Amino acid sequence: MFFLFACLGNITYVVSILSVATGPRYLLVNSSWLAGSLGTLCEDFTIFAQFFIYKCDESDSESSFDDSEDQIEV
Repeated sequence: MFFLFACLGNITYVVSILSVATGPRYLLVNSSWLAGSLGTLCEDFTIFAQFFIYKCDESDSESSFDDSEDQIEV
């Protein structure tokens, strides 16, 4: 939950900066904060993607152990 709330905090921070103004001068002044928040969000979404890609189901891990035990017994 902490990780999710950190993502939501960064999203709302970026939205709060962009909701004030979108002029080039204002964006240039706030570019360091925008880059920091958007960079952190990219890293957070990468971690989320890795979590779902490498998530191992219990049924998959049990079947792989069963197969390896069968090979050892033979």
